[in-house]
Amino acid sequence: MLTDAIAAFALDHEAAKSERLNIRVAPGVKATLEKAAILEGCSLSDFVTMKAVEAARQSITDHERIVLAEHERTMFFAALLNPPTPSAKARAAARRYREMFRAK
Repeated sequence: MLTDAIAAFALDHEAAKSERLNIRVAPGVKATLEKAAILEGCSLSDFVTMKAVEAARQSITDHERIVLAEHERTMFFAALLNPPTPSAKARAAARRYREMFRAK
């Protein structure tokens, strides 16, 4: 019987499977993957793909998220709520930017 995760994965990925991915693994690794696939009720290919996609999404999420310590979070929000007055150089840069992109 397919688990909810496998069923959702199957629906998501049934469309055009046109890319190929080849990997070499040790016999023990393959046996472990095959056993897990059987226990999940899916093919080895679907199991490996599903788990690789889950791991890839988690990796992307981990790298796109910024985690701050409490004091860093306090400093960040303080800077957002009370921004410093722009310097003369910053005002000049903003003016040049507006002039450059207003003409287009």
